[in-house]
Amino acid sequence: MAAVDRKVGIRTINDVLAIEAVPIGQRMPFRTTWDVFEYAARTYGDMPALSFLMFGSADEEPVRWSFRELLQDLTRSANALHALGVSEDAPVSVVLPNLPETHFALWGGERAGITNMVNPLLEPDHMGAIIDAAGSETVITLAPSMGMEIFQTVTAALNHAPRVRTVVTVDPTVYLPEQMRVAIAAQCVQPGLLRAEIALHDFRTLLAGAEADRLTFDRPIGPETIASLFHTGGTTGLPKLARHSHLNEAFEAWIVPLGSGAEPGRTLLCGLPLFHVNGVTVTGLGAWSSGGHVLLATPQGYRNPTLTSQFWRVIERHQVNVFSGVPTLYARLLDQPIDADISSLEFAYCGAAPMPPELIRRFETATGAKIVEGYGLTEGGCVSSSNPAHGERKAGSVGFRLPYQELRIVDLTADGGIGAEKPIGEAGAVVIRGPNVFPGYTDATKNKGVLLADGWLATGDLGRLDSDGYLWLTGRAKDLIIRGGHNIDPAVIEDALAAHPAVALAAAIGSPDPYTGEMPVAFVSLRSGQEIDGEALRAFAAERISERAAVPSHVTVLDEMPVTAVGKTFKPPLRILAAESALRRHLAEAGIAETDVVGIQDPDRGLVVTLSVPESATKQAAALAARFALQIDVVNK
Repeated sequence: MAAVDRKVGIRTINDVLAIEAVPIGQRMPFRTTWDVFEYAARTYGDMPALSFLMFGSADEEPVRWSFRELLQDLTRSANALHALGVSEDAPVSVVLPNLPETHFALWGGERAGITNMVNPLLEPDHMGAIIDAAGSETVITLAPSMGMEIFQTVTAALNHAPRVRTVVTVDPTVYLPEQMRVAIAAQCVQPGLLRAEIALHDFRTLLAGAEADRLTFDRPIGPETIASLFHTGGTTGLPKLARHSHLNEAFEAWIVPLGSGAEPGRTLLCGLPLFHVNGVTVTGLGAWSSGGHVLLATPQGYRNPTLTSQFWRVIERHQVNVFSGVPTLYARLLDQPIDADISSLEFAYCGAAPMPPELIRRFETATGAKIVEGYGLTEGGCVSSSNPAHGERKAGSVGFRLPYQELRIVDLTADGGIGAEKPIGEAGAVVIRGPNVFPGYTDATKNKGVLLADGWLATGDLGRLDSDGYLWLTGRAKDLIIRGGHNIDPAVIEDALAAHPAVALAAAIGSPDPYTGEMPVAFVSLRSGQEIDGEALRAFAAERISERAAVPSHVTVLDEMPVTAVGKTFKPPLRILAAESALRRHLAEAGIAETDVVGIQDPDRGLVVTLSVPESATKQAAALAARFALQIDVVNK
């Protein structure tokens, strides 16, 4: 087989096979995340590693770190956290927005022990439960200051995390001009009441007092050592905590830039949150392993309106070559005029959810940059497959598998085992196996049905492989719409609606129906300045959906599509809306008036709808409710 050209990366599945002809142990230079930083400091020295924008303005001067300076701050962090008692048995929980200190805490925490990354936008009870489930005794979060409510949220969260004994605060105002910093200090929000036994420290003070050029403790780490915990986005109950080993993270950091042909000096903009694996891997550790320069764009990332409104000028000013986003971001960026020279931009990664082919076409036409769609999941490290940056990119596909990671399409048996492998072109369950597959959740009871025999991981996704090895996702097993026994892939409906020029985002789900079990319905959000009603969109989609049973019975136009913190379309609220709407319609048809219909996502029962009806209509409403395959409670008003 021909050798792979490192300058253009992986172009075809044959390049993957060529790489695999050499055992991974002879190719991969890293075994731990710390290896990555030590290698980068030795190799790239004074080259720029990290730049930070506080406001996201194109005129802003960033704060910079070289590779050598970055390793020094990580070493300070590791030494300081070790001295505070962070260890494998007492992980540190990091509850921060996107700041340089977030990286210092993450990677320094991994060297001292284990780091648990927490979404700072969670509610206190949810956040506290995650911190407690991690076993953390130390929490790093924002210092209290005007407009920064994270400290107050963490203070409340610690009521649910009784093991925490130490809180370390990061003051973000150090990145502000002096005049602004003084003004904010004068109006500083007072800290909430921490428990008496909790010690409070300042992160910068701890770093200033720690050694920068060597580790002051002896803690051996290896490929199988647990490095981090990332919470996965569950739709009910608490998110699960996925454990990542040093091998998981080091492998992804090595293989992702290898696949894209990354060269030293490439600038990657990071706007995705650092509590998510995409942000810390693709525009973090992976960039640094290959000499890349990370532009960390504001604490809020892509949620910062200044950044998105000046995005193209930021690209020009900092000569950004690559950024990573989700479909919601790309739809939003296309609403901004391209008022800058963005010829430096080579390509943009898209993950989290399949990107509508029409959105890809519009973005590439407008920018001249390539969209590189990939696929992955927290349990698989981050990336499991990707379209080639310099080969054939098939719109709608998520590319071919990573080298050294197997990917198969199979039937899953009733007991959770792996059944027959599917032929080329036929859909089934996506399973993966390789050095990126996580060793399991902190709660081992959650591993059932996920970690399968012989090292395989059930992704929970459905897909098919084509003859070139490209993976085409067809949905999630739980997302299938089942209409009278007919399985409908929601992507068929979503792609048809997304082809309309007025549509920004589309989501299709099954709405409960007493006759067919489920009926397909859809929700859309529109591009800025566009107007169209649901019936017109339904007619548009009907002309493009060959499967008659898949034509949505209703299309609802929303002001805003619900999304998760990392930009994935969040379907649970849509299922609630659809269930409420269906029940109101059937109640009206049955002549049952003056009824309140309220749906919730119950952690134990799933989707539950409560019908509050007049006493005289209780019996009739109960009879109607019994016809639905849905949890429905009927109560008197």
